[in-house]
Amino acid sequence: MSYTTYEFYQNTYYGDVLTQENFPKWESRASDEVDSYTRRRAADSLDQGVSERVQKAVCAVADTLYQIDQATTTALDATSAGNIKSRTSGAESVTYGSTETTISRAAKDPTERDSLIYSIIRKYLWDTGLLYAAAKIAG
Repeated sequence: MSYTTYEFYQNTYYGDVLTQENFPKWESRASDEVDSYTRRRAADSLDQGVSERVQKAVCAVADTLYQIDQATTTALDATSAGNIKSRTSGAESVTYGSTETTISRAAKDPTERDSLIYSIIRKYLWDTGLLYAAAKIAG
């Protein structure tokens, strides 16, 4: 099920990662993730005042899935990339820190990916009852 539109993504969520062209692909995948974690109850809750929260969760997950995909397909050159951890001026010494991010860890490890996606969904839907296995939306 599709939960949101590109118009909502741009004008309410204020998303700036996805383009209008690639939005449908990532929105669809994000909707599948939300359906999975809510046990397909998100669709039933749309008329109960959590519609905007579900849409924002889908937008945030879509952004993240796109970024994970980009990190998976983009190889980083470890010798030239890195955060400067320390720098000494006399005799020029530079120490680089790790370039690993939450996104790059999620790109490499399915468990990290699932944990990241769940944490995003939980941020938006934690108090809706949609994330609990035994929860049933009153209606």
